[in-house]
This record gives sequence, structure tokens and C-alpha cells, in this order.
Amino acid sequence: MIRGAFPISSQVVLVPDAATYLDELGKWTKHNRWPVLLEDDFYAPMFMRAYQPEVIYRRESIGALPPDHDERKRMIEEIVARAWRLDGSEATTSTKAFDERGFMPVGVVLSSLEDPAWTAAVTLAAAHGQYIRWLDGEWGGLNEILDLAKTRALLKEANSLVDSTGQSWDEIGDAIELVTVCRTLPARCFFDAGELPEGMPPQILNGPRAITDCIGRNMDGSRWGFAGMITGGQRASVYAAMCSYFLFRTNVWLGNTYPNEEQWAAYRLDETAALDDQFGFAVQNHDMLSLPELRAISATGITSDLAMMTSKGNADFFDLGTDRASPFEVPVLNTPTALYLLHSWSLKTPGDPLSVGGRWMRNGAYAVVGSSHEPLLSGFVPPIVVSKRFIGGIPLGAAVRYWPGEGALSIPWRINVLGDPFMRCVRPGEMIRQTALTGDGAGMTDIAEAAVSAAERALESTDDERYAEAIRLQVLLGADLVAVDLWNRAAGAGADGPSSAKAAIGSLFREGKAMGFAGAFERLEHKTSMDRDMLWSLLGNTLSQPGDPVFVDLLDDNVRTRFPSGDMQRLAPALQRVHGSAYVRQRINELGAGASNQREQKALDELGSRYR
Repeated sequence: MIRGAFPISSQVVLVPDAATYLDELGKWTKHNRWPVLLEDDFYAPMFMRAYQPEVIYRRESIGALPPDHDERKRMIEEIVARAWRLDGSEATTSTKAFDERGFMPVGVVLSSLEDPAWTAAVTLAAAHGQYIRWLDGEWGGLNEILDLAKTRALLKEANSLVDSTGQSWDEIGDAIELVTVCRTLPARCFFDAGELPEGMPPQILNGPRAITDCIGRNMDGSRWGFAGMITGGQRASVYAAMCSYFLFRTNVWLGNTYPNEEQWAAYRLDETAALDDQFGFAVQNHDMLSLPELRAISATGITSDLAMMTSKGNADFFDLGTDRASPFEVPVLNTPTALYLLHSWSLKTPGDPLSVGGRWMRNGAYAVVGSSHEPLLSGFVPPIVVSKRFIGGIPLGAAVRYWPGEGALSIPWRINVLGDPFMRCVRPGEMIRQTALTGDGAGMTDIAEAAVSAAERALESTDDERYAEAIRLQVLLGADLVAVDLWNRAAGAGADGPSSAKAAIGSLFREGKAMGFAGAFERLEHKTSMDRDMLWSLLGNTLSQPGDPVFVDLLDDNVRTRFPSGDMQRLAPALQRVHGSAYVRQRINELGAGASNQREQKALDELGSRYR
């Protein structure tokens, strides 16, 4: 009801800094809301490709935020109030605005102005109608573990802040039910609440729990609410909040590896595929997914709104049947994706892009539900149950949790929700929102008009930087084909330098332009891990094609060294054809010297034995 009550417009406003971001959010009212993003070359274009706005505006900076935190908090309270207050109201706090409407919030946002994710906090408080409270202090980094004493101190502080709203909160079914943490906390913690489930060995209680399954609990472990956490820099945090509130989730990607037998059958995705198809979702269902199939279907990235995947493994590998995959095999994402990942240890260190869950997040997944420890398979709510809850309107934070009395593992356990707990995945017919008129863009730059002017300037020159700007604006507009055309024109004019290559490389990847991508990749001054992931995703499959492998030397120069065995297993046969067995052995020995663990070293040794 809340989400559908406020019209949204088909415009996006890009801002350069946090002060301008707050100023733009301050224009939200009960009559109109629109996405506001901090402009960059990764998160903003991804959002545009999914939202497909009618118009994109860019604002100039208004300057800096006031240094005084109390003044910033006053500004934030007024922004939330403006988004909710009635016509003619002059309420300057969220509480006054909610009271005037007779509205009782069902959520509280906990944040800190010392943490960059406060930008998401003000967004989600204004979007969903939530109280915002300030959870300050040093609690530790995302990849750390909170000890028992600090966990209990954190829960006491969080519960006290929720209590300060004056609303009932300490059991399921009262006023406050959802908690959104918008700041970095350790993903894992120790918590001694919860009795040993009947019939289970005592050792299962050893080890840490998920922080978001402990927040929302009373000190005895009983659940009173459901929590999620948004963490990261300002751009990533704003992106996560805007994706949750404004994007529809109608395109579902399913990757199942579990067999239809024994305990695995209840966690397969075939029932979810049938249910989602029945309710009008566009479903891509990949049953018994193998590594070669994953590589083939994700060669130019994955376009999806919601993904569910099942696999076995650890924090730094996932098994697809008999195939073992490193985090480098996590698909490149073309559009923002929310992910339910049934995989042990996937979110053990979510801040590490060399972990499975961390790689999904680095690739643009704005909400990830996964395991912070070994949860037992039954620690996950079965996907078909989660899917039914989604379709029934249950938000993410509650949909993926066992509810009180639902089973042995409804105790504080090991599944983390990194994302907005309010996020909904109802059937497409219920996702329709009231549409407001777009603004006139007064005082702002229309990106479409700027793109036309930039292209005209580029085509009249042989300048790399001018082509880079023209291409970058087309990417921001979601016009990959035009960006590719401009890259080709830059090459024809001799202007295909490192700047235009950086701007064009994502479009070349998504459009599957292998030769153009290779040319752009070689011109990059600095090659990022994302660039190399796209390289292997797009060009790696060419190694098994008949004839001479065109890209063998380029791929050889860019083997991803932390987990090299997967790349070398694909590359070695082609290297042997081009350079001989001795060269293959040499490369395997070189890469083995830097292998990240014994598992990688063993895999390289086994591969090397085939080329003696």
C-alpha cells in the first residue's frame, strides 16, 4: 500500500556529490518521486539499463554539506518529512509528518553519519516511511567477526534506538517489524541465544551467526523483526537503495545444480520456475547447470532482475555438478540484480571480491541473501517457499527467514540479508505504479541533448577524449549500439585511444563484439579485474572453436592469477596448438608459484601432468 501510494516519474537526476544528493531528495513530495544517483560509470549506467527513463538530467554541485552533524541530521529529518507531509503542512520532522497523516511506520533505519551508507538511509526512510535513528560507534569491518560481548552491546543499542520511536516493537505483529541497517557492521557475530534444535549435534552451535539474523531479536534470541544491511561507499549504497525502491523485478534468472533426490530435491528451482512463469514473470531456467553452460549463457553477461542459484562449495569456490568454479566464474551482470544464493559460506567475507558472494556484489548485485557460515542445507528457506512469499507480497527481509515456530533453525542463525529488507518481488501485474509527470529540467543538463552535442564534437575531430565523452554519455543513456558505432568511428579516425576504449569496452562486451572488444582491451591504460572478467567471459569460449584460436595470446597475457586453474584448463589446449607442450608446462609452473591455496596448486599440478 505504501509503495503504491506515491507516484513516480520516468526521470533520473544525476548529482556529483552528497550535498547535491540531499538537495535533490528534498524535492520529493507525496505527489512525485524519482531516482537520484551519484553519477559514475558503473552503477548509474546499470540502473539506467533497467529503469529506462524518459529523460536523464545532470545537476551541478551546490557545494559542501555543513560540517556540523546535528545540522545534517536536521536536514535529513526535514527531507523525510517533505516526502510525506500533507499539502500545506510545514512539518520538519518525520514524526510530525507521519502523525499528521495518521501513518504508523513499520520500519526503522539505523545509520551513522560517520559511514558513507547514510546516503541510503535517508533515501529509504523517505521512500518507505521509516524512522531514522543514529547507530554510531566503531563496531568493526564487514569481513570481521563481532565477539559475544560486543554483539550483545550492539543488540541492546539497536533495540534501544527502535524503542525511542515510541512505537511498539518487541514482538511479531506489533508496529515496527523491519530494520534497515545502513552502515558497515561485521557480517558475522557470536550470539549465545537459541537452544539446540532437537536431534541435532551440539557442535552445530559452534561458530558465528549472521549479523542480520541477530538484529531484530530480543536478548533471549526471540524474534521481533526482520533486518537487512546496506553497506559500502556512497555510490554503491545509493544504487542499492534506488534499485530496491524504483526497479521492477520481472525477469527471473534461475541456476540450479541440485539433483532431484534425497534432501536436495526440496531446494531445487523447477517449482519456482513453474510458479514464476504462471504468474507472468519472464523466466530463464537453467536446470543442472554445468560450468561450460554457465560460461556459454553468460558470455555477454546476464540480464536479470532477480536471480536464484543453488550450488555447493565454500567462500572461494562453487561446484556446478562435477565442475569446480572459482569466484572469477561469477557472471558479469548487465542490469541490477537481487540474488538468493543457496551456497555455504558465500557471504563469509562479503567485502572480499575474491569470495563468491563478494564477487556477485562487486558485479552489481544490490541485494544478496547468502550464508555467512555453514548453515546446513535446511538453514535456507526453500526457494519455492521464498517465491510464494514474494508473490504474496512479503518483503525480502521476512521472505527469506524462518518465522518463529517454523522449525529448528528459526533460532538466530547464519543467513545474511545484504540489501533493503523492504524490497518486494510481487507478480508483474501488481508492480504497476502511479506515474507522475517528469520535471522540466530547469537549471539542469539534459543528458540526451548533451550526448548529441558530444557526438557532433567527436565526429568533427580526431581526439580520443572527445570520443570518450560522447561514448560515455551514450552508455549512460543505455544506447550500447550507438556507443559501439562511435567506437568504430573513433577507430576509423585514429582516435581510438585509452579513454575512448575505457568508455566503450562495456558496450562492446554486451553487444558481443569480440574483435572490437579485444582492440579496446589492448588500448586500456589500466586493466581492472572487471575488464579481465569481461575478457574471459566474451573471448574464453573462442578457445574451443575449430581453427586457430585468434585470442590465445591476449588471454594468455591476462590469466587471472589468484585462481588460475580455471583459466588454464580452458587455455592450455589452445596454447599447446600454438606454442607447444613445453610452453604450457612453463606457464603452469609460473602460475603455480602464485597460486592462492593448495587446491589451486593441486589443480595446476594435475593439469600440468597432461603436458609432459
